[in-house]
Amino acid sequence: MVIAILALLVLVLIVFILLPYYNMMMQKQLTFHAENLPFIVTCAVFVSLVTGLLAGSYPAFFLSSFNPTRVLKGTSVIGGGSSFLRRALVVFQFVISISLISSIVIIQKQLRLFSPRPLGSEVKVSSSSRCVRRRRHSNTPLSRPLFKTSMV
Repeated sequence: MVIAILALLVLVLIVFILLPYYNMMMQKQLTFHAENLPFIVTCAVFVSLVTGLLAGSYPAFFLSSFNPTRVLKGTSVIGGGSSFLRRALVVFQFVISISLISSIVIIQKQLRLFSPRPLGSEVKVSSSSRCVRRRRHSNTPLSRPLFKTSMV
């Protein structure tokens, strides 16, 4: 639990140090306002406490499965029932790491795609033309049905 809270404090320090560089890179102005700071602090403390509890519960459950008399005699030290949980946690950690790596790659490609670049039209090269107004009732076969509709 203490390590999770220390990690939270280090994270807050890193965020405050790197936020100006992130704003410069993204060309945005992200700041911490007084109105959303209590919500951010509450969520961060909650996530830190849950992380600390979950990280400490596995060793506690693992050690509580030992029989103290057998452990002190040295006959059985390794618990046999925790291999499934251990394998499940390793698979879960692998899935989370692959998800984070792939999301980093996707976000990086999206940032490169939406980075500022010319839109393809320049004001210097643009041209304009004057529209000549024609008679409302023209005699061409194409214009007669068009002028009968109220959309034209």
